[in-house]
Amino acid sequence: MNIPDSLLTNKDFTLFARLAIAAVIAVICAAANVSENVMAILCIAAVFIAAAELVVTVLKNILRLKFFTEHFIMLIALIITLAAGRYPEAVLAAMLFRISEFLCSKFRIHATEMAKSIGCHPDTEKKSRMDSFADKALHIYIPAVTIIALLVAIIPMLFVENTAPWLSRAAIILMVGCPCALTFSMPLCSLFAIYKMSRNGLSLGSAAAIDMLAAANTVVFDKSDSISANTYVVSEVLPARGLSSNNLLMLAAYAATSAGHPAADAITAAYGEKLDPLYITGSEQLKGFGILAHVKGLVVSAGNLAMMEKLELGPAASMLSTEPNAVHIAINGSYAGCILINRLTNESAKNAIEALREIGVDRTILLSSETAKSTTRVANALGFTEYFSECSEAEKASHLEKMLAETFPEQSLCYVGSSPALLKLADVGIAVGKDLDESDAVLTVDNLSVIAESITAAKHGRSIIVQGLVFAIALKLIILILTLIGIAPFWLAVLADSGVAALAAVNSIRAGK
Repeated sequence: MNIPDSLLTNKDFTLFARLAIAAVIAVICAAANVSENVMAILCIAAVFIAAAELVVTVLKNILRLKFFTEHFIMLIALIITLAAGRYPEAVLAAMLFRISEFLCSKFRIHATEMAKSIGCHPDTEKKSRMDSFADKALHIYIPAVTIIALLVAIIPMLFVENTAPWLSRAAIILMVGCPCALTFSMPLCSLFAIYKMSRNGLSLGSAAAIDMLAAANTVVFDKSDSISANTYVVSEVLPARGLSSNNLLMLAAYAATSAGHPAADAITAAYGEKLDPLYITGSEQLKGFGILAHVKGLVVSAGNLAMMEKLELGPAASMLSTEPNAVHIAINGSYAGCILINRLTNESAKNAIEALREIGVDRTILLSSETAKSTTRVANALGFTEYFSECSEAEKASHLEKMLAETFPEQSLCYVGSSPALLKLADVGIAVGKDLDESDAVLTVDNLSVIAESITAAKHGRSIIVQGLVFAIALKLIILILTLIGIAPFWLAVLADSGVAALAAVNSIRAGK
């Protein structure tokens, strides 16, 4: 991946110049016949020119009582390498460390900017479980490597006169053992994975959500928020005795013209004929009940069952339909019938459930506030493994808590919907259509199959990290052994850290493909 010119700053060009000066000094010292004292002075200066930021960073960390970091271990390695008389190698190590740091920082900026360009603003402070585990491991690993190297360098001083070989071995241990490949590549891989998912339609808020998404074993859909599309159609017209279906539909269409609801649009569309606005002499919206309109000299009341009960027409309306999606009609105070309206299912829902099953998600669960009949029909048609109907908000939360208790520690539960309480309760809360503070991710496209694609991308990103770590550790061990027994040259040990770190950083780009 090329680094865009916009990412290069004056500070970066200054770094390039410093690295060039350090390289020239190292070449001169290696090729020219200069005394050892002159070479030492020149190379120490070259190391400082190339890696001044390294020294500054270590000093700042020490002032914050933060001693054992990858910067600390590299600085100790450079000091021991210089003490061992490996002057050009010390310059090379300092240069490679700064180059790998530069590349990784630019990759991180590039990945973050790519994510922001498509509306995703990842919180880089929130680390994944793998990142957190790595941080804890490094608190033990870095001091251990540092102590081992110092013991290798110091103990032989008590017994032998020529300590240079032991200093070289200590430097090799530090060079090869520096964990830059780990500290650089893992955040990069997470950022590229976040970019890939955001580009596909699922905007993640942090790297922490990637681990949870990769471990998803249960995905819960809130029907009204995710499975149901924002499209309504008339499924059935049920007129009372003495009134035709077309006349009932016509009066309901006129009454619905001022409702401003998708269900009203469905009634108008079902009627199919042009409406004359002169036929409507007045209308009033009754919040929570429906519409009261004057149509062709008739008083038309169109609304829910509660409205009919308010008009003392509840028994007649209940005999015809108690479905919550029924629009009941009364004319001049007499019950006239009802119109059943269905909310269409998201076209991608069936494919999404099949895709989740194919990638190993064992449980797909539907939560619905609708009737058992309606919920059962939708759940069976789409292939959900479980479903719950006629749920209040509290009952949905209760079901979700029970599911979380049934989920194994290495697994996670995703909730797809727009309930702030449920989004916060789930391991991964995926908000539909709008960014909510309680959500871990936002579904920005009207395609539920993106969820399965994102789970696959999260697993892919985690596997890339594991592959990179296995490769880095194996290669470092091989180089360490070969260098310590004298088969491999010292400069190969220098390459072991920065070279592997750069390779790991480049490898992390695969998570965004």
